[in-house]
Amino acid sequence: MQRGWLHRSWIALAVFVAVFLLMAAQTAEAQVLYGSITGNVVDPSQAAVPGAAVTITHRESGQTRSALTNEAGIYSFPNVPSGT
Repeated sequence: MQRGWLHRSWIALAVFVAVFLLMAAQTAEAQVLYGSITGNVVDPSQAAVPGAAVTITHRESGQTRSALTNEAGIYSFPNVPSGT
């Protein structure tokens, strides 16, 4: 009689562990809330324009950010909220 109880306990434990492992194996999904914008400014002859002022505007909030291009004409805006 005790042998049947022990056998059922092991089966129950195995089922619990299997269900737990299946639930733990689910991959987490998340949305990215921020992005970045990078680019370069060149003149008509395709030469880099250092020190050029670049401004981005978040249309929904009206917030603006400005940056200057570096010596290679490159600008970068990290951590830009999503939107247009």
